[in-house]
Parts: sequence; C-alpha cells; structure tokens
Amino acid sequence: MAKYLRFFANFAFRRWHPRVIAVTGPDDKAMMLHMIEFELGERAHCSPSATSATGVAFDLLGINTARDSKTHWLKAIFLAPIRALYYHRSGEFYVVAIDSERPREVEFLANWLKPEVTLWLSSEAKSTIKGTKTKTVEFDKKKLKRYNVYPTRTDFIFESASFHFAQPQPKDIALQLLMLESLVDYLGVPLRTDFSSMPVPPGRSSYLHGKKDLNIIDSSYGTHLASAQSILEMVRNLRAGHKWLVIGDIVEQDNHEGEEHRKLANLIADTNPEMVILVGPRTKEYTASRLRELGVPARTTLDPKKALTFIEQNATGEETLIFKGGQNLELIIENLLENPEDAKKLSRREPANNKHREKRGQK
Repeated sequence: MAKYLRFFANFAFRRWHPRVIAVTGPDDKAMMLHMIEFELGERAHCSPSATSATGVAFDLLGINTARDSKTHWLKAIFLAPIRALYYHRSGEFYVVAIDSERPREVEFLANWLKPEVTLWLSSEAKSTIKGTKTKTVEFDKKKLKRYNVYPTRTDFIFESASFHFAQPQPKDIALQLLMLESLVDYLGVPLRTDFSSMPVPPGRSSYLHGKKDLNIIDSSYGTHLASAQSILEMVRNLRAGHKWLVIGDIVEQDNHEGEEHRKLANLIADTNPEMVILVGPRTKEYTASRLRELGVPARTTLDPKKALTFIEQNATGEETLIFKGGQNLELIIENLLENPEDAKKLSRREPANNKHREKRGQK
C-alpha cells in the first residue's frame, strides 16, 4: 500500500518540489515541528500528523488521514490516482516528522523525500544536522545561561539569543532551541525568539485557566519515564506555590514497570510537592509505596473521576495543578476548565479515544 500511494503521491511531490526538512529521533517531535512552522510561517507546509510512509503520501495528495472508517483504504485507493493529476501543496519548505522507531519506514521516506536537512532530536548533548553535506553539530548545555519557568511564562537565556514562551516549558527543549537557531541560520531566514503567540501541541505543557482561578499545566501527553522526568525537572524549577501533582501510570515498560514506577516516586519526591494524586494501578502498587518510604504522602485511586472529586472538594484556587501520565487525565482537566471551549486544546480527542472513554463510563 505504501508503494502504491508513493507512486501517485510522487507526482504531486515532484510538481511541488519543496525543500524538505525532516524531524526524527527518539524524543517527542511535535514541539519542534510547531517551532519550525512558527519560524518559517507561510513559507512552509508542516505535517505533524504525517509520521508514516502512508501518512506522508496522504498529506502530499491532500487526502484525509483519519482512519475511523472501514472504507478508508478503499477511498484512498480510489482517490490517489485522481489527486495525483492536479493536487499541489504550496510553500518553499516541507517539514515532516519521521518515526525513528520504524527503521524500514525511515529508509523508505529518506530515499523518497531526500531531505535537505534532517534534525535528530535526542535529549543527549550531541545531536546531528544532516543535509546534502553531512554536518555534525555539538550543542553544549552550558550555553543555556538562565532558565526561568512560571505557570504562564518560560525564558531561555542563551549566549546568542533569548527565547520566550507563554507556557511553562521543560528545560530539555533548550537543545531543540539551539538546533532551531542553527537550522534558521542554515536556511538564511530571520530568527524569531518570541514564541508567546505560538500555540503548543496538546498535552505538552499547555497552560489552561481553571475554575476558582486554578493554574492548570497539561503535560499529560507522553507516558514514558523519560518524558515524566523532563516534566518533573520543570516542576522542580517552577516558580509557583502550592504545587499539586496529578500523576498517571507510565506504560510500555514490560517487565520493568515496577522498577520504573519506583524511580518515578524518587523524581516526584525531588519536586517537594504540596499534594500528590496518583491515578492508576501501577502508581498505586509501586509509586505510592516508594513515596511512603520517602516520607511523601500521596492519595491513590484507579478512577480519574474520584481524583476529580477530590480536587474539586479540596482545592482553594491558589494551587498549580501539573498533570502527567496516562489513565485519561484529560478527563479531569476538562472538568476543571473555566472555559469549556479550552477542551479542544487537550490531547486524545480523536473519535477512537472518545469511544474508549464511553466504554469505560468516563466521558
């Protein structure tokens, strides 16, 4: 199917002939895609949802990538040759994410799109920028001179530039900002450093205004220990009083889930939180017991509705609530929002996720 779609999508790709910028690596790519799109503006078409060979083909042909219908693939087979005749994307640059966990697809897309620049995102201090001339750039973490994070603002102060956000952002993205600066310099476009007007991807440290003037920080997207570690480091530096952590299970740990959830407890304790609410069977079994050993009290529940009830009954409005992990934490956030319209900014809003919540009686 990927080869079939590529055959027709290649007509649209060659007709457009953009300069391709690929973003890949083990770290979350959504934030980097948004920042590149913000920097390049209308000069670029960014495709945050097209992370696979078929997804890129759908994007190039302008075919809806939603797959909630059994007739989806039949429609794609029918539409591909028709769209190949006329569909044309606009913009000088094509910014695309490539899932590094699928090596065959990485090779497939690299041989097809032939990116001029590939950004490899990694939390390690050494990252690469590869293009027609392979170039390795070392990003020194010491270049970050100051990191100030508040519920509604983050400042990254480097030797060469200062970047500003209207949300709390983890310190880890400092490396992405250095890569962004290097990319913009390579492309020869002006560097924008004020990201205050840039909407962030859902669930990636989004600031939301809650009922009773609660500060809500939605970092619920990403359910791995490394992601939790990044956010909890941010919480440790966060300039706010009355920090409440609402932590869901971290998943896909196989036989190591007990060990990883105990490590999670150590990270939580380091933030010195006023309140810890654990949601899920793994945090209840492993994280809570380790927190007790560390002298950190925590409330546990398997039901996000019960966590919501506790917050509604006990929060005064002076708290900053930080959400991280799985177990449908977005359900809690949605019910705490001052403006119900902000629910569209939450993660996991696809029809499949809604059906899953309905089945469990959690909608």
